[in-house]
Amino acid sequence: MAILLSSGCQAQSTKQTPPSRAYKYTNKLINETSPYLLQHAHNPVNWYPWGAEALDKSKRENKPIFLSIGYSACHWCHVMEREDFENEEVAKLLNDNFVCIKVDREQRPDIDSQYMLAVQMMTRSGGWPLSVFLTPERKPFFGGTYFPRTEFLRLLNRVTEVYTTQPAKLRESADRVAEAMASASKSERAGNVPTSVLRAAANSLKGNYDSVNGGFSPKPKFPQAPNLAFLLSYYRKTGDKTVLQMVTNTLDHIANGGIYDQIGGGFHRYSTDSLWRIPHFEKMLYDQALLVPIYLDAYQITHKPRYKQVVQETLSFLIRELLDKDGGFYSSLDADSEGEEGKFYLWTPAQVEEVLGKDAPLFAELYGVTATGDLEGKSVLHIAKPAPANISPRLETMRQKLLNARAKRIRPHTDDKVLTSWNGLMLVAFARAYIVLDNPAYRDTAVQIAQFLTKRMMQSGQLLHNYRLGKADTTGLLEDYACTAYGLASLYEATHEKKWLDAAQEMATQMAVLFGDKENGGFYATATQGDLLTRWKDALDNATPSSNGVAALALAKLAALTGDNSRHEQARKTVEAFQSLVVRLPSALPTLLITYQAFGEASVIKSAAVVQLQAESLTAHPGDTVTATLRIRIQKGWHVNAHQPSEGYLIPTTLKLVSDNGITMLKVDYPPSEKGRFAFSKAPLSIYRGDVVLKATIHIGKKAPRGKMPLTFVLSYQPCNDRACLLPTKIMTNMTLTVE
Repeated sequence: MAILLSSGCQAQSTKQTPPSRAYKYTNKLINETSPYLLQHAHNPVNWYPWGAEALDKSKRENKPIFLSIGYSACHWCHVMEREDFENEEVAKLLNDNFVCIKVDREQRPDIDSQYMLAVQMMTRSGGWPLSVFLTPERKPFFGGTYFPRTEFLRLLNRVTEVYTTQPAKLRESADRVAEAMASASKSERAGNVPTSVLRAAANSLKGNYDSVNGGFSPKPKFPQAPNLAFLLSYYRKTGDKTVLQMVTNTLDHIANGGIYDQIGGGFHRYSTDSLWRIPHFEKMLYDQALLVPIYLDAYQITHKPRYKQVVQETLSFLIRELLDKDGGFYSSLDADSEGEEGKFYLWTPAQVEEVLGKDAPLFAELYGVTATGDLEGKSVLHIAKPAPANISPRLETMRQKLLNARAKRIRPHTDDKVLTSWNGLMLVAFARAYIVLDNPAYRDTAVQIAQFLTKRMMQSGQLLHNYRLGKADTTGLLEDYACTAYGLASLYEATHEKKWLDAAQEMATQMAVLFGDKENGGFYATATQGDLLTRWKDALDNATPSSNGVAALALAKLAALTGDNSRHEQARKTVEAFQSLVVRLPSALPTLLITYQAFGEASVIKSAAVVQLQAESLTAHPGDTVTATLRIRIQKGWHVNAHQPSEGYLIPTTLKLVSDNGITMLKVDYPPSEKGRFAFSKAPLSIYRGDVVLKATIHIGKKAPRGKMPLTFVLSYQPCNDRACLLPTKIMTNMTLTVE
């Protein structure tokens, strides 16, 4: 398709030289807010930000555009800057023959997605830095990723020659690429999705699964969080223990490998080897946000203490190192420090001994610190040998000492811009952590994120995408609305504060108005076409879940929480909008399939109609201990799991009291369960159905205020029938308590 035949080479390990602080050059990026763009503001290349000035200049001077897309924590973006963009010979060729535009992919994911698609079409590969050559009409005619200097110089000369001597042929090539992009972006006809796609997706992932080391590729190994989330959802629905073993084996290897920061918490981007041992060291916010809920779900199923520990350490890392004073979380930590990838995280035996003294040999044995090391004589900490149980407190002291010593090193650069979509996912993680681990600090952090999103990131009633140094900018995208709606609905589940449910509903309503495709279903990635070549719908999951996938999750959760038939219908239509893709490539759309799995082919059902909770009024005196009676009414043909379900993957039915008036619930007497047999389980399951009575023992504090007051009870459950399960949900009821 492209008339040039060269492409970017595969990146190999290289050291980065820190940029000079004596600035000889300053370009148009100096007034930008993006840390990535500011990193290039003193290149000799005459960079422009994406916008009318650069695009008009290209047309006016009839010069092709060289578009470079990357992000602040990208190691190979730094390498290409050092080798190419700081070189005056390269800069002269670029400045004389091109209009050069630099884009932060995290600040403008819409531009990045559009031209990543083009490069993948032309070269069958992609990555960052993304290097694309465009006509003045913004149509791509050649692209690649990282180019070493010698190759890049040849490429620039070749592009200049072809653009000058064969303009018609080059524009013809660019037109074909643009037509292919437009074709790929067209909405496909919606249709019914067969339930067979769920098993097909699971079987596809089974076929790619590494049964020894976990994960779904040989190397490099990425966590692929959307795949893991789908498999856990599939396990909860089917009880397929093979799927659960795939997830836990992967999570175990990640938690024990170098991809997990063994002393500081948090996950690096990916592993360069097959053992999850040698990471690419950047830490991205979205990896933390996506993996925390997966470890929480796995902890609920397996009760493995290690999973809980990983969650707690990761959330501590986030609060300690990435939380902005205004309430949002920063985007990333760089892979490099002091011009060297991973230097901040690596250890030699001598460095460990300097900190730990006589404990150093034991720590080195347990965490794989050797004289030969993993990278240039330095070791990546990983679980090389299980620690004896009796040294746990001692080992924790060692880890803390090393963390304190590491904090004195020169830190990797922090990309301190705050992105709405990633913070929406982070809100989900903290809300889920509070629900599962019952730590009030997690609730408080979740509320802080929600306040940031609904106040700082809103302008004239609409969401913005990017925030830095007290200023929000960049028009919100579908991913921002979808992730924020999902996060706010999750916070309502955690706190039962109606204002968060109302905010989630409003966000979902705006999402439908701004991005919805009323004719074919689903949502466009952008509210308008704007300065893009095409307007498209994002359905395929990558490192992050697709924006349509998260939109469907948010709508399905709102339907389950409210019983709103229209929300359920929107979720269903979002899945069905991508029917042909789901059927052809089921394992490529796991997030959409999680929503589909929740309702299957069943008709729209209101969770609030399936299960109802009622409470009898109660009279007591200060200091009394009394019994409250609550009745669960379950619609005929449906059941909920017992308080002590027979399988670990099932959601238990539980009752909680929400009160701040000195009134506490001491215990709940749940009724005996009955056994039910269902197609998805070989063994009978412990369930409740029909009318179920709960007895809650309530203590009235001596200082409880006198008079009538409402007591709020929250019932957590998952309604199922013999064919499908709805999303796990909660309902509330108020009991009138009279304190005499």
